[in-house]
Amino acid sequence: MKKILLLSFTILLSNLVLAGTFDSNVATGNYNSATTWILTSGADADGIPDVDDDITILAGHDITISTTSGARDVTVIGILRGASTMVFTIK
Repeated sequence: MKKILLLSFTILLSNLVLAGTFDSNVATGNYNSATTWILTSGADADGIPDVDDDITILAGHDITISTTSGARDVTVIGILRGASTMVFTIK
């Protein structure tokens, strides 16, 4: 039982440590480009939000999703657009 609790705690902690929080960084940009985002907290290997990250698209910003993408929590104050072939997952 202790091993299961320790494993559960380790998994939870790793999700918290690896998750990032991103704000949009450009007026117009592609979701899958690292230059579109600024990491405001946490960590992320490639600078592009994934399904374990939180994102905020700021006012006046227009972000386009053209491929499969995702995020854990999404706040859209600006505009989030999707191409006809995109898939976006909110975890």
